[in-house]
Amino acid sequence: MLSRLGIGLTAAILPATAFLGLSALALAPTVAVIAAVMIVERAVGFAFANPALRTLYTVVPAEDKYKAQNFIDTVVFRAGDAASGWLFGPLAKAAGIGAGTVALLALPLAAIWLVLGLALGRQQREMQEQA
Repeated sequence: MLSRLGIGLTAAILPATAFLGLSALALAPTVAVIAAVMIVERAVGFAFANPALRTLYTVVPAEDKYKAQNFIDTVVFRAGDAASGWLFGPLAKAAGIGAGTVALLALPLAAIWLVLGLALGRQQREMQEQA
């Protein structure tokens, strides 16, 4: 996929999948849909997104790469997991909104993630061409 689609499109597969999954959850917030979305997102993440994201680091110095990877893997991902758990659960309960509405509210974040993945792929390609 990396050689056929390029890094940007391959990296954008996961946010596109998340967008579709959130759309499905907004329409039918059932346990079966939640399970299906989680399975598909994990498979896409390991098969496509992780290799594409690791490839983005090939144009930066090794020291910067390791610092950035550690920071992103520990701080960004874990903080995002914690924040989503703290914010969406209590806020949804306090506001009286269901999982479908929460999924609908998260759609813009998935769209931003998609655009960011495409932009990073484009920037990586430009940096690689300059090197």
